[in-house]
Amino acid sequence: MSASVVDSAAPPVESASTESRRRFSPPSLVWAVIPLLLLAAVLVLIVRTNGGLGDRTVPPIETLSVQRVVLPAPGLIELEVVNGGPDPITVAQVLVDDAYWQFSMEPNGTLQRLQAATVSIPYPWVEGEGHAIALVSATGVLFETDVPVAIASPQADRESFLRFALVGFYVGIVPVALGLLWYPFLRRLGRNGMNFVLALTIGLLAFLVVDMWGAAQETALATVGALDAPLLIPLIALLTMGLLIVIGQTFRRRNQQRREEAGALTLSYEIALGIGLHNLGEGLAIGAAFALGEAALGVFLILGFTLHNVTEGIGIAAPLVKNRPALFH
Repeated sequence: MSASVVDSAAPPVESASTESRRRFSPPSLVWAVIPLLLLAAVLVLIVRTNGGLGDRTVPPIETLSVQRVVLPAPGLIELEVVNGGPDPITVAQVLVDDAYWQFSMEPNGTLQRLQAATVSIPYPWVEGEGHAIALVSATGVLFETDVPVAIASPQADRESFLRFALVGFYVGIVPVALGLLWYPFLRRLGRNGMNFVLALTIGLLAFLVVDMWGAAQETALATVGALDAPLLIPLIALLTMGLLIVIGQTFRRRNQQRREEAGALTLSYEIALGIGLHNLGEGLAIGAAFALGEAALGVFLILGFTLHNVTEGIGIAAPLVKNRPALFH
């Protein structure tokens, strides 16, 4: 008797679907959407009223980056500029060696954000001397650059191409080949000698990483800030590492029967590819030095890179001392 009374007094059990319908009924969904609509309205109000501060008269933020200074011919200086700031900018005047000078700009007029232009100055520059240049905006802001040593910029012709190709040959190829000539000597080294050579190779690669990273950061910081060039450095590094991994896996699949030799040969190819990418940067540094008229720096870089690249041949040959790869490798 008591059990039946208890059962009749128990509340009815609702199913899961009924409880879900009550939880997500139309009124509850409306109350979920209302805060989102109000938030959107607040954001629109902030944007239209400038954060509630109203219209303010502030000076424009002007940033004009001089990307390159070229001396294409006697009596002519050309500047390649980019508007790296958020506001438009107009070049009103040009000073060369503290004297106002006439100029022309293509395209003419006001530069919008990230727009590039070429400023041509008919100035009788003197070979071997330095010149200070300043661009004055319409609001009076000065953007200064200089020519450390005036020298005619190399032109893109057949003779210049052959000359710099020869420079690349005896800076990037000849020293590495000379380093590879140590291969017979490396095969006769003992275990301690090989450990030293491998440590030298690892140290060389570590130095290349640090050197290339510093040079890339320096170049990236010199570009237009709005481009966020420093972010490209880790991206390119990851892509390069991925390329090396793909090449290494390809070589390993082709040499499954001779795994030990394939591993050493693949490592040598990976080191050679990494050194080749590094030498590409060295060539760009040499070319940039001559393009900027810094001939002394260019010659110094040629000598330094030639001596440095001899050790790169040792790094390529070191993994192969226990094997006899085919001559065409």
